[in-house]
Amino acid sequence: MAEKTRDQREAPPEGWLMSGFDVAITAVAGRYSQADSTRELWEALVDGRELNVNAPDPVSDGHIPRVPSVANIDEFDHEFFGISPAEAELMDPQQRLMLTCAFEALENAGRASGDELRWGVFASASFSTYLLNNVLSARPQVVEDSNMLALIGNLPDSVATRLAYKLNLVGPAMTVQTACSSSLVALQVACRSLLDYECDGAIVAACSLTVPQARTRSRGRGPTTPSQAPEDEANCADRRVSSMPTRAPGLGGRPGHRPRAA
Repeated sequence: MAEKTRDQREAPPEGWLMSGFDVAITAVAGRYSQADSTRELWEALVDGRELNVNAPDPVSDGHIPRVPSVANIDEFDHEFFGISPAEAELMDPQQRLMLTCAFEALENAGRASGDELRWGVFASASFSTYLLNNVLSARPQVVEDSNMLALIGNLPDSVATRLAYKLNLVGPAMTVQTACSSSLVALQVACRSLLDYECDGAIVAACSLTVPQARTRSRGRGPTTPSQAPEDEANCADRRVSSMPTRAPGLGGRPGHRPRAA
């Protein structure tokens, strides 16, 4: 979460322009595999601990035996956010996590009073595997009925506007989808919006969560350098990735956990 300093919220004197040094990150919140906060994530990084876990047996041949494990993704205080039980059960856990983390970030920054704020929301999310593996498998008629609760709760397009509406933020609300760079691009767009006086503060939220988390991924095959994968396998066999060095065996696949508001 980022905002301008108090004396910069009004229009600047003529000829004066803000720079990136006039934007400050005032709060951060997140949920990660085996880490329930940004502090726990930092401690794991400092200690060099891996946060993926062994996949439950049996693991299919040719699949990576490591999976992420974000805790309590089935828990959501829908009443607190004014969401009905029927709507909450159709919501992608990615949206639930982003809403929870965004409010936590506002609270940490002392901005969770509920008053209307001229703040922007810039958000991104991965494709909803919850829609495929949970909603449609149990209630296939939601597509035939064009169920708006299911569509809004699972399409990434509605992520930013839902956050803005539920948190009473009246600045620009934009979903940013640029594949793997989405969260970083969202951060850049948020900073640009602050510098252009479109808003007084901004929430940047991003999430990539696969449901069910215990589902393993195929090692796959794809283009890599011969030194990395003699057999041309794109994903590393044990899902333990060493970034950059020549010993790196391949890709780890989507980590499945990056909910945060910064």
